[in-house]
Amino acid sequence: MTGEKGSLKREISLLTLVSISAGAVIGGWVAEAPYWFKTTGAGSVLVFPILAILLIPVGLAIAEMTSMMPFAAGPLAFTTLALGRDIAFWTHWMFFLVQVIEPPLISFIFATIVAYFTGASSFLFVKLLTVGFLLIWFVITMYNIGFIGKLANVLFVVMILGSIIVGVSFFASGHWSMANVTGSGGWFPSGWYGAGIGMAVLVLKYIGFELVPSLSEEVNFPKKDFWKVILCALIIPGILYTFAVLAIAGMAPWQTIAGWDLPEARIVTMYKLPYVIALIALGAGILHAITTMAGFWLSSARALYGFSQLGFMPKGLLKTNVKGQPWIANIVVLVLSLFFVLWTPPAWVLYTYSVSCVAGGILYLILMIDYWVLRKRFPDRERPYRAPGGVLGFAVGALISVWIVVGSLLVLPPAGYYSFGVFILIGIVVWLVGRKYQKEGKWQSEINLS
Repeated sequence: MTGEKGSLKREISLLTLVSISAGAVIGGWVAEAPYWFKTTGAGSVLVFPILAILLIPVGLAIAEMTSMMPFAAGPLAFTTLALGRDIAFWTHWMFFLVQVIEPPLISFIFATIVAYFTGASSFLFVKLLTVGFLLIWFVITMYNIGFIGKLANVLFVVMILGSIIVGVSFFASGHWSMANVTGSGGWFPSGWYGAGIGMAVLVLKYIGFELVPSLSEEVNFPKKDFWKVILCALIIPGILYTFAVLAIAGMAPWQTIAGWDLPEARIVTMYKLPYVIALIALGAGILHAITTMAGFWLSSARALYGFSQLGFMPKGLLKTNVKGQPWIANIVVLVLSLFFVLWTPPAWVLYTYSVSCVAGGILYLILMIDYWVLRKRFPDRERPYRAPGGVLGFAVGALISVWIVVGSLLVLPPAGYYSFGVFILIGIVVWLVGRKYQKEGKWQSEINLS
């Protein structure tokens, strides 16, 4: 019934969660690739597989903790048990930021593709289109998650096939050349600095694997299998990114690609390739955007739901509609998405990448600490899945997390600092209000973590 609390439905299969999480990770490089080439040259071909491997310890640690505590609260629950409620709030607030900033990014990708077809160049026009796409997706989020999951399954397969077709077409076009990949300064024309920054900010293209905990209350498969989902959400995108970037990089010098808005479409025009290739590329880009939007919007709303579950926010966020969707949480996600659109500058890719990665690095670092503390403090607690790696896995996960924060701060634009600062100020207000109502006994946890 509309308005009931705690009525999330168990409709997500293992395959569906792979589609949602991996689909969320596989973002729209159709519009983001120029930033990759500007940052690293063709070196992102090497950065993406390395990043996928380095993030595996983080992913498996999250899988272990999720198998112990499969709650929508996710990082909030882990950190509460490991480090206490105050640190837990800020951990989950970073998790929420990582999730909620993605819908505006994806909507900008939609708008950029529409602007390409219409010939519009005004950034105001792109912003207005972005707002329109957010409103449309808000309506879609009010339907049951089973429908969204089935949609994600289909789109996930179709978008991968479309991307492979475009990549193979480039390799077989007769215009692909390794000289474009290795020339003009080599793999990393900006040297070690460019490579290091790439290792930090390109992690955004893997953000999404950590959303698995927020959907863990709605799965219908064994808890011990969460690691399979997270591993797929890292490995599948890693392979696809490497293939796609190599296909694009061989078609033109990196400086040329860095100056384009939609590289795949521009390559088709430049070499007079069959226009259907451009349509497939843009179609795949749209599907990438839809699957990413689905995963992050769902996760953002459930992050708020989790805050309420553990007594950090009003109980109204637990209310669901007849489709089992947390409708008040969805409204909050819409409002915050519009806020980020308002602050977004014309260099929207750099802005979103750096803000997301600062928050993501902080989140991953604390989650690795949670993982280690919970191993030491609760060695006998049931763990349907236990991550391998021990000290080495912890060290690798923690070090890559620290570098993600440092590298992202080095390239964070002024607008990024402003919006990040405002988000922190909002968090301080929410945190203080939450502490007040918790002490008064008005906001109590709905779940027992002990």
